[in-house]
Amino acid sequence: MIQLGHYLGKVIKHDIDERGFGFIRIFEKAPAREIFYHFSQLQDSIAPSDIVVFQVIASQKHRGKLEAQAIQKLPSSPDLLVALLTQARENLPYLPTKVWQAQILPHLGLTAKMAVFPHQHIAQLDQYQLFKLSIATCPQTQEVFAQFCQALSFSPEYELKAWLDGYKPIPTLEILSIVTSEGNLTDHVPIIRKLGWRQSLDLFQAAITCQPYDTLRLILTTVEDFDKNKHALEDVELELTDEVRLRLWIEGLLQQPASDIMTQCLLYEVPFAPTPQMIQLVGTAMDSLMQEVSEAWQQQEVIEEYTPLQRMLELVEKHTELSTQAFLNDLLPKLTERIHFKLWYYHYLESIPFDIMATYFGDLSAKAQKSTLKRLFYLLKQQDAHISLVKILSLNQGGIKNPMADLLSISDQKLDFAVYVILQMLQEMAEDRLVNDQTIFEIIAQHIHSPKDMLLLADFLDKCEGRLGVGRANASSEEEPTFEIKVNRGGKPSGVVFCEGRKVIDKTTRQPKLNDINGQPYWWCRNASCYQTCVQAHTDWPDYTLLDFMTIAQLPFKQEDYELLMGYINKVERFIQHLFCQGCHQMLRPLKDAHKASNYGLYRVSRFSCQTEDCTELGKEVYLTRCINGACTNIIDSRESVKCKPEGDYPEDIGWYVCKACHGCCTTEKLNARIGVYHMTGQTYQGHADGHKDLGQICCTQCGHVMEFAGQKSSAYQNVLQWFLTKGQKSKHVLSSGQRKTDHKYWFRLKAPQGEEDLRLFKQKLANLVQMGFQVPEINQTKNAYMVSEPFATPSITNRQTLVCPKCSFTVDFNKEKYDVMRRYHQL
Repeated sequence: MIQLGHYLGKVIKHDIDERGFGFIRIFEKAPAREIFYHFSQLQDSIAPSDIVVFQVIASQKHRGKLEAQAIQKLPSSPDLLVALLTQARENLPYLPTKVWQAQILPHLGLTAKMAVFPHQHIAQLDQYQLFKLSIATCPQTQEVFAQFCQALSFSPEYELKAWLDGYKPIPTLEILSIVTSEGNLTDHVPIIRKLGWRQSLDLFQAAITCQPYDTLRLILTTVEDFDKNKHALEDVELELTDEVRLRLWIEGLLQQPASDIMTQCLLYEVPFAPTPQMIQLVGTAMDSLMQEVSEAWQQQEVIEEYTPLQRMLELVEKHTELSTQAFLNDLLPKLTERIHFKLWYYHYLESIPFDIMATYFGDLSAKAQKSTLKRLFYLLKQQDAHISLVKILSLNQGGIKNPMADLLSISDQKLDFAVYVILQMLQEMAEDRLVNDQTIFEIIAQHIHSPKDMLLLADFLDKCEGRLGVGRANASSEEEPTFEIKVNRGGKPSGVVFCEGRKVIDKTTRQPKLNDINGQPYWWCRNASCYQTCVQAHTDWPDYTLLDFMTIAQLPFKQEDYELLMGYINKVERFIQHLFCQGCHQMLRPLKDAHKASNYGLYRVSRFSCQTEDCTELGKEVYLTRCINGACTNIIDSRESVKCKPEGDYPEDIGWYVCKACHGCCTTEKLNARIGVYHMTGQTYQGHADGHKDLGQICCTQCGHVMEFAGQKSSAYQNVLQWFLTKGQKSKHVLSSGQRKTDHKYWFRLKAPQGEEDLRLFKQKLANLVQMGFQVPEINQTKNAYMVSEPFATPSITNRQTLVCPKCSFTVDFNKEKYDVMRRYHQL
């Protein structure tokens, strides 16, 4: 119930017609109420959204109702404004900040602002913002601030804000402790900066006790009043460890500690690598430091810690002319084998016995193992007495490192997957065994965790960067023709990860064959020319590849052998991509009756299933094999491919899977072989005998039915036309029909159904008629009837650019790559 009295409000409705009334919404705690007024009660001219002061009285016209009177806008006169606001004081806490800022505060002095300020206790952001607005237009002196704040109280949070903003003196330590008890230390940087170093140390003593180095470093680097040459932390009675003092000294925040403390902490306690600043500071005391460290180590029977040794070696390299090898000579007998290995790995030792390398090689991360293997082959090339090919290959005795081990910092003393595969292939070649796709698959399949693992081989193989094209010879310089070399960025062959181009060799001369057009040597890659292979020999050992390993090891091979090997690896990589469950992404396993051998071979076993207990794909058979087209590299995957549909009364699933790349499926030769197996095993064959390839038919990769070239009058076209001519006149769907006088071609007018779903299916059938070759000129319009006719001209059957499936309307548009894949197999 609105009480009688004075209020502040906002005009929300102001009718200017003859009725002459409006409504004012009162500034109060939600929900805000609205009150009626009549124009006769206006003392000023007002408009919607104006802020007004008014008095609420009982309506003289409507008993029991209230209305506003003496309505006026906020005046600019300070005395009158203060008087009106004082009368409506209960509304002041709910007055919007922008009203204070625009219509009240600019007209009032300090005393008047204090008189109408609506809050006695500042505990919320909007209250503090109004406080700042009120004081901002006053003289900016401490006397004014103190006078304004005298009548107000602040919560600890806003007591602190008022101090940080310069309005109030420093809060008590109790208030500061309350505010800084929450949040991170970095959240309180403004407090630290304003307090200074001495008071900040008192305030954050608890944090200093828990994290002395981090806390002190933040405080001392934030404040502006700390000077390490004038102030001593000892004066604050802080109990700091030698390590903390050393680290603060390294940061330039404390004076240098005693040399024995520096030595002890630097080598054994401080858990970080030397910084440039630290090295510079230590450099001045290197002689005494080396002497103290050497004496300390000489007193130990065995030196087991590597980190102090590495730090000292870094300092020796930086600040002395002494070689690290010379510094280590007296210490070597005291070092463990593990430290010997680490010193060799980080190039502090030139050579160590190979048995030490072999012992700790598996400790290295996957990346480090790859790098170390390349270094070993470099040492083999340099004829290091400790290294031989047999010894390098002996590293392959352990298992495969879990790929998550490095990521999770788990100790896993085993070989990296890529290192294992490369060593195993080298082992096969060293023992003069044939390395083909079958061999590579058997090496990889039992140890791979993810299809992405194949990409780990990229550190040892040259990746395909795309085919390079060469332009024609420049006619202006016939004696020395030049060629425009350009990378075809879109020319990377499908399914090729590693460069497998084979250099074209003249069979008669055994010399590189030159291109007939531009006279350049070239490589043959997936049925197209490439004018620069990505496979290169490398001189820097970090860039070594498998080819460099084979060359250094003097394994008997020809360049074309290596090119074939890259093709095998790409082939296995494509197959591996399909060998994982699409539900749980775990590796598929052969069906129990799919083979008898313990290891399954590439393409020899073709039926797999997921064996993960809680996977939705558990037990579902997956059929994998290579495409029947020998020139095609695609993998047939029953999860992605459909079976062809032979014409005749055959079982539904009797067809062969259609390759999604070249549309290859069944051939008469392969069908005869299958029939022979059935007869030999006493089974009855119920399928077709003539392969689609031999029938000159290409099957759809979406539904398996035979496709036709666009423009070619298919058997389906002839069958539909015959139905229209013989039975169409009796059908209720054919409204009328006839022949054109110009070319005597037939036309038919078909009735459209009324229902939405029926019309959708009807239009789909019209689209099928278009695919067959009929014309439906108004197919995209909504009509009661549609004209269907034979085409005006019969398209040439030689126009073989597009394949169309008459069953599902799927189309294949031939580009060069697609045509090359299909041309030879289907004899296009």
